[in-house]
Amino acid sequence: MKPFTTANAQADIFHSVDGTFYRTVDPAYKSSVISGSRLAGRFSSVEQPTLYLSATLEGMAAAIGGHKANRSTHQEVIAVKVVGGPIFDLHNKDACKAADINLNDAISPWQQQVAQLEGRRLR
Repeated sequence: MKPFTTANAQADIFHSVDGTFYRTVDPAYKSSVISGSRLAGRFSSVEQPTLYLSATLEGMAAAIGGHKANRSTHQEVIAVKVVGGPIFDLHNKDACKAADINLNDAISPWQQQVAQLEGRRLR
């Protein structure tokens, strides 16, 4: 599997991707791994299935570190081949500036707030 690469180097805020991305999944849901999250996420409601992927195994580990309250203790790493776009990359400082996105806001803790809005409790 080849690592993540951007398909172009344009200064646009969106780009295409072609590479292998990663996510963890409870083995009970492995057959629907690309169906998206079952719960609301940072950028989506429960009615908007959103596929959260990481470009590296290290990034995936960091991303799920703050999600343990809502996860099974048994997780499996799945590699997903992705070709597509448009993709917005929060690592692109110029793109974030152009879109008026404060990266600190985008990476701040959010699980408790979403759970409260949905009327549920974190495990």
